[in-house]
Amino acid sequence: MLKTVFFIFITLGFYSNSYACPFEGMTLTSIEDSPDFTSTPSDWVSYPTRLFKGFSNLLDMLSPSECKEAVIANQITDNKTGIVYTAFYTNDDSCDGGNSYGMIVEGKEPRLSKAVASIQDSDIACVK
Repeated sequence: MLKTVFFIFITLGFYSNSYACPFEGMTLTSIEDSPDFTSTPSDWVSYPTRLFKGFSNLLDMLSPSECKEAVIANQITDNKTGIVYTAFYTNDDSCDGGNSYGMIVEGKEPRLSKAVASIQDSDIACVK
């Protein structure tokens, strides 16, 4: 009985955490190609200084003046949970040297408190 309870506890814990950030190990392209997600067309947005500042050393290295018109916001819906995320990332060689940097937040608003993942060279890593 104890083994069964332990197994259920571990399974539920893994299941609930697996949707906290469903993007681990993915890339921006693999999200667009995945049937697990629906992506809206990207929109150019003003450089989110307050969002990027302090999130990571990589984003701190970007120049707001060089990147002011180089950030895309792409809404992503997790088709399994219905949760909406927004990816804010650079997409201009003069800003990022040909790599995409940014973050994914839960919801539609650029709030640092809702950050779930970082984007580095188009690769995604969940925030622990």
